[in-house]
Amino acid sequence: MRFCLAAAAFLVLANLANAERARTLRGTVVDEQNRPVAGAILCPQWGMGPDGRLAPLGPSATTGASGEFSLENTPGFTEYHGRIALLAFGPSRNLGAFVDTDERGWTQRRVIRLLPVHQVRYAASFENAHREGPITVQFYSQADMLPIPSLPGSSGTIDLPPGRYELHASAPDADPAKEQFVLGNSNVELPPLRLELSPVARHFGRGTPRLTALTDLERRSLDIDPLRGHWTYLYFWADWCVPCIAKGIPKINTFVLSHRDKQSQFRVIGIRFNNADEAGDWNDFRAKTLKLEKSVWHFIPAFPLAYDETTRMTADWGIHGVPAAALIDPEGNLVRNGSLEVLAKALDRASNATGK
Repeated sequence: MRFCLAAAAFLVLANLANAERARTLRGTVVDEQNRPVAGAILCPQWGMGPDGRLAPLGPSATTGASGEFSLENTPGFTEYHGRIALLAFGPSRNLGAFVDTDERGWTQRRVIRLLPVHQVRYAASFENAHREGPITVQFYSQADMLPIPSLPGSSGTIDLPPGRYELHASAPDADPAKEQFVLGNSNVELPPLRLELSPVARHFGRGTPRLTALTDLERRSLDIDPLRGHWTYLYFWADWCVPCIAKGIPKINTFVLSHRDKQSQFRVIGIRFNNADEAGDWNDFRAKTLKLEKSVWHFIPAFPLAYDETTRMTADWGIHGVPAAALIDPEGNLVRNGSLEVLAKALDRASNATGK
């Protein structure tokens, strides 16, 4: 998934905390005639600057007069299984290079050759003409699915060097759409991406998608459907999702413990994400969860953690990435923008109404 590192989360966190383990990518940037390029910029993530040109968003390096560069893999670097994707542009942005670097790339000097960039025209819109809201497009490298340029707006053009890319379009309450393409030596006009309301968004105020029985840590069936009459907060997470295990689960645990006096009014369930591509198993879920309890959280969550063993709930609810959350009211309807804060206010209103 786009927002998590696919590794055991406690190992990832340990690596992020170890700045001294940072590595450095070194090399030279040259043009098509192998002449050094001064003022070239290398960066793994780019966005649109105020001047309408791509601008680096994270750690970057600029070449000197001899074309030499040194780019440190800092703790803020986005990395996936030891791989990073870089875009390099000349000072005028008319030359560029797409670089996919593996572990060996951090120990060998690289020669990066800039080639002419070409224009990619893109557009995204909602199928539902009445839907309003911001649409964001994001370009990824196909090799490792790391994000490169991130652009606000639903349409436009961008100049990119030759390479294999994937365009994603996303918006609040919408299923993401994507298109793979190869950019060679000519401009490309991509077919328009069409966004549709997500299964969750279609049910705001009108029930929920199908509620499938889950499997808890003791391999007992956990049925969500009978929980009507209570507020129900569902949190989709994964053991490889750093935001989930570092912030999400601890925050929810604190919420549950601080609202013990209202425990008859709400339920919280942490659902371990699982889909057809991942196709994990319950034994793996249990082993990794117990390890997280011991090595990372240092507590046993005060709410049930369950596994979507059949992958049906993940599919029916249209969960494409984690963390994700949903709030169901006592009548069994999904709440728009459901969050722990919304739940806390609802519980406070109920207490004020009853004088408890």
